[in-house]
Amino acid sequence: MRWGAVLQLLVLQAAWALAGGQVRYSVPEEAKAGTVVGRLAQDLGLEAGEAEARRLRLVAQGRRASVEVSGASGALLVSSRLDREELCGKSAPCALRLEVLLERPLRVFHVQLEVTDINDNAPVFPAARKNLSIAELSVPGSRFPLEGASDADIGANAQLSYTLSPSEHFSVDLQKSNDGNLVPDLVLTKSLDRETIPVHRLVLTASDGGRPSLTGTMELVISVLDANDNAPQFNQSVYKVQLLESAAVGTLVARVNATDADEGSNSEMTFSAISFIPPSGRDFYEIEVEIMDINDNDPSFQETEKELRVSETTAPGWRFPLREAQDADLGPNSLQSYELSGDEHFSLAVQAGPGGDQRPELVLAKALDREEAAFHELVLRAMDGGDPARTGTARIRVTVLDANDNAPVFSQAEYTVRVPEDLPVGSVVVSVTAKDADEGQNGQVKYSFHKISDRESELFRLDAESGKITVEDGLDFEEMSSHELEVQAHDGGELFDTTKVSIMVTDVNDNAPGISVRSALSEISEDAPTGTVVALLHVQDRDSGVRCSLDGTLPFRLQSSHGSYYRVVTARELDREQVSEYNVTVRAADGGSPALQSSAVLALRVLDVNDNAPVFAEERYSARLAENNAAGALVLTVRATDADWGQNARVRYRLSEGRVRGAPLSSYVSVQAETGALYALRSLDYEQVRELRLWVRAEDGGAPALSSNVSVLLLVVDENDNAPQVLYPPPAALRAGSGSGSGSGVAWSGVELAPRWSEAGALVAKVVAVDADAGQNAWLSYELAKATEPGLFRVGLHSGEVRTARSPLARDAARHSLVVVVKDHGRPALSATATLQVVLAESVAELLAELGSAADEAAAPGEPAVSLTRWLVLAVAAVSCLFVAFLLLLLALRLRRWRRQQLLPPDSGALRGVPVSHFVGIDGVRAFLQSYSHDVSLTADSRKSQLRFSAGGSCCDTLPARPLPDEPAPLLGDEDPAGALLSDPIAPSCNSAEASLLQSSKCRAATQPSQGFHEQSRGQWENVCSVPHVITQKNILGNHLEAVKGQRNRLESHLRRVTDSGSMCRWKSGTCVVPQGSFLGPVLSSSDQFSIFLDNGVECTFGQFAADTNLS
Repeated sequence: MRWGAVLQLLVLQAAWALAGGQVRYSVPEEAKAGTVVGRLAQDLGLEAGEAEARRLRLVAQGRRASVEVSGASGALLVSSRLDREELCGKSAPCALRLEVLLERPLRVFHVQLEVTDINDNAPVFPAARKNLSIAELSVPGSRFPLEGASDADIGANAQLSYTLSPSEHFSVDLQKSNDGNLVPDLVLTKSLDRETIPVHRLVLTASDGGRPSLTGTMELVISVLDANDNAPQFNQSVYKVQLLESAAVGTLVARVNATDADEGSNSEMTFSAISFIPPSGRDFYEIEVEIMDINDNDPSFQETEKELRVSETTAPGWRFPLREAQDADLGPNSLQSYELSGDEHFSLAVQAGPGGDQRPELVLAKALDREEAAFHELVLRAMDGGDPARTGTARIRVTVLDANDNAPVFSQAEYTVRVPEDLPVGSVVVSVTAKDADEGQNGQVKYSFHKISDRESELFRLDAESGKITVEDGLDFEEMSSHELEVQAHDGGELFDTTKVSIMVTDVNDNAPGISVRSALSEISEDAPTGTVVALLHVQDRDSGVRCSLDGTLPFRLQSSHGSYYRVVTARELDREQVSEYNVTVRAADGGSPALQSSAVLALRVLDVNDNAPVFAEERYSARLAENNAAGALVLTVRATDADWGQNARVRYRLSEGRVRGAPLSSYVSVQAETGALYALRSLDYEQVRELRLWVRAEDGGAPALSSNVSVLLLVVDENDNAPQVLYPPPAALRAGSGSGSGSGVAWSGVELAPRWSEAGALVAKVVAVDADAGQNAWLSYELAKATEPGLFRVGLHSGEVRTARSPLARDAARHSLVVVVKDHGRPALSATATLQVVLAESVAELLAELGSAADEAAAPGEPAVSLTRWLVLAVAAVSCLFVAFLLLLLALRLRRWRRQQLLPPDSGALRGVPVSHFVGIDGVRAFLQSYSHDVSLTADSRKSQLRFSAGGSCCDTLPARPLPDEPAPLLGDEDPAGALLSDPIAPSCNSAEASLLQSSKCRAATQPSQGFHEQSRGQWENVCSVPHVITQKNILGNHLEAVKGQRNRLESHLRRVTDSGSMCRWKSGTCVVPQGSFLGPVLSSSDQFSIFLDNGVECTFGQFAADTNLS
């Protein structure tokens, strides 16, 4: 097949017209994939490259189009096999209606594509082989209808002609059917003889009118049915046998043999002896005795009743031999003649036998027709020559055997019926009826469709037995308004009849509106603007108009587009976090009564946009971690969730930058980026870091990424990891372990003086100890572990005061060694020991002697003893000088305070007391000075700011506590007796330090804690302040107090200028808003911090203040 020539002739590239927005093209079927049908983009007026940019695409309407639009060129191409017969069947012309969509802006174009027919289908017979059975007695000229071939092509390509392979017995003749097609008939041209040719094999060829012509063949196998047209033939005309006279009765004399060329029942034979004539021989003597015969015997038949079976197709003149009658008489009285009576179809013929006997034969005088007379009753009469003549009769019953000589006949040549298109499936459309005059197998009629399309074979079903045509599938008036069927009725042979059934389908409102989605988005971004096109729908109803609507209250609406097109657009903004998927139901209803409707569901998934920052599960996090933790210990886990999806919802954690005690925050803690687990990177020490404030940032994986922060407060929980530290007496040169308690201790020693005239309860010394821990771990208790005289001294359980338990006696030794154990209340408890050397003396001389003796004993061997007396005198003189200087300094401070109070308003209030020093050990070994540090807690609202004092030791307190922010206290006492006791729980002061120095260098105080302080520190307020014996340390105390007061005055002058203008005080960790005129009084300051008070009760604290600080 020359495809190039066919394409050149049939491809009409320019066969289009823009009429009413429709483009027309034509293409031959079976065109190769890639064949250009037309320049669609150019015909639509698009520029080069615009087709791809505007997404020019094809939407097939109804049947599969097998064409596509090239994205690059915009040409309409054949994409797959185009088969006109598959697309349109027998319909002509075969036109496909296509729709072309063009976006930005959205436009719809209609394209009509006609698929032209080529001769690509050969004629096809219903079966490749057909078996026929024809009686051999059939007369020439008999016609036998054959089923014609069909051709799927149309027009000239489907015009068929038939030829038959050469045969002297058969030919083919064409008849025109009711539909105008030629139907072949097989015609018998010469009589058949089964005995000569039992089977005829022919080939029927059908040729179409295409160029070149295509052919189809069917093999005809014709079986010749046997007729009883051959009499039996003996293989010998005369059988001669010699038999001994002594042969016994029953001896086999001879065996005769005959054959019949017919088959079946026609070849079955029976043998009988008609007469017996004994031959003459030498052994017999002839004696003639004449007996005169009289006619006393009637002729008789061996069978008085005989039945013959004759096919109705037997040709006239056919002879059927009959049995002869027997007459015992002789001569004229014997059998003379036969006569037949009863039917015109048969006559009698008498043949003379070899012996002159008469043999009757029944001759078919007229053709039989079983359908007219199935039986024929005949009487055969035999007559002799007597006078009167005698007769004998035999009854012959001739049964006419049926031959398939009658084709079925329909009751109507054409059936026409009208049915509604909503006829239920299974309903009977029409019943066809055909009758066959034959009987038995030849009269059994079966029905079948002769010519029917594939679609009609799906729509209708024909019952082969009853002839009822029922609806197998729903009828559709809009698809096909009429159906023409050919029904054949077949009998048991090869005869049939054909009728035409016309089914007219009437229209009803059975078509719901059709909704087809031409273009639809499956995904849409949640930030899509209002009016974004989601889908393009094509809605049509072949019965009536259509009304469209959307179900539910969804953020979408319908817009009418071109003709029967509708657009689904967004009506408002989308939020994936609220609804992530939509099932948009579009409903269309027609105008019928009752109205029919249909719907289409658009599944739309909303794509996530990173519009949600991670949200922590808690507003703030806090955790407690025991100090001395293992490095890498899990502190807590922060958790944040992101309402977004996928990568946008993937949260990672990290720490915000910061510093703790000069070191990066990341060296203390770290956060696991994926899980949010916070780990401690080092072992924390409560005495160094009480708490860690940090910020954890959660950041999602979007672009750009969104983040949120949460504050985390890590409180370090104190553990009992510090043993008590004895401040007084100072540590001895030799250190020894103490077995008291579960912790290891350190030995401390000192020398105390006590007069022998001391009364019971007299204060001898005071053991002062502090514990760097906090809370219960810092509660200290004192016990007297060992004494030279056990009953002479006792130690206060909480104060550490060593007092006489009784008055010393003369017999008591002058020197006593006391071992005091200081234990905390931790679990396990830790302890320390202090050794006191107490010297009892009545005079200075005795005292010096004892001290000298003690010094000699303490001296190392080989070292000269030092005159202790000389040093004691110098020490007393130095202490006296220091005491006078301290009194002068105290007086100057009092005058300065009085002057400042005169300058400040009377309601300015008082500041908290701040301890300025701690006790100094004897012998000038060390000076213990501890200043206080303060923590600041600021919020955005300055009214909620607080100041708190961090834990620290003092001269009187071993248990740090946090004060309430509204408890004022003087710095170094007050004129008010009630204010003589400092109210700061962290640093309570001693009352009248000068007086305590004058009383044997001892300071006795019974200060109690203020109301509302921490309960854990209440027991420690029983401690009594003690001033070391060395008076020279007073100068250090005075100098420190002067430095503190000078710094405070400088801050006050700065802050007073700030508050006069209502400015804001900014420093590192926060901002404290100071309204105009809100400054109340002096500044509380230490070496590294300062605090101010506002009139609203708020206290602001700022750390790391330097002399060059600028307040703005």
